[in-house]
Amino acid sequence: QYNYIKILALQWNRFEADGAQALSIALSNHCSIYSLNLEGNDIGDIGLTYIARALSTNLNLTELYLQENNISDESLHILADCLINSTNLPLNTLDLSNNRITFNGIISLSNFLKQPNCRLTFLNLSSNELLDEGAVTLFNALRENQTVSKLEIRNCAINTIGCLALKENLVKNQTINLIDITSNQLELQGEILLKHFQLENLMSNKNIEILFQSYSEFNELEDS
Repeated sequence: QYNYIKILALQWNRFEADGAQALSIALSNHCSIYSLNLEGNDIGDIGLTYIARALSTNLNLTELYLQENNISDESLHILADCLINSTNLPLNTLDLSNNRITFNGIISLSNFLKQPNCRLTFLNLSSNELLDEGAVTLFNALRENQTVSKLEIRNCAINTIGCLALKENLVKNQTINLIDITSNQLELQGEILLKHFQLENLMSNKNIEILFQSYSEFNELEDS
């Protein structure tokens, strides 16, 4: 009965975990949905657990939007495990922005990024509290990943150590072409590292665009 649905956009309905449980039934392997937008529904960790377990039998979903859902490391660990075990899931777009994800959640997600069955090309983790330690873990994983081409990590409290990890690890990556690291608290040293990375890419004919605010620009915004 769900085979005629291709795109399901249910953002900002606030149906919470109960709604996610009902949706998980529609995500069985007989479902034709390839794009699911659950932005702003406050499904929380319980709701994401329902969705994640349904993905283990899904063969069609390519886009999953989970921003603004009060998701923490606990359920992200479950989602990552399900994605690792879902060897035939064609998921290429994952938006986890504006949640409660921290370093421990990034560890779980990074394990998935290093798997040969990972097909993600777009990953958004903006407005989560990654800090430098989360950024280091993420960039270490992307050193091995060969599918992600666009990464958004805006407003994640990333600083100089995270920028150094980006520079050291992504020089080995052959697929990323855009990194958005704007709205982070970059110090001058972090800005210098990113500029050096851009220069090295130009010299090696790699086309990686990095979006970031300069040290002075960020401080002007903070003062305004």
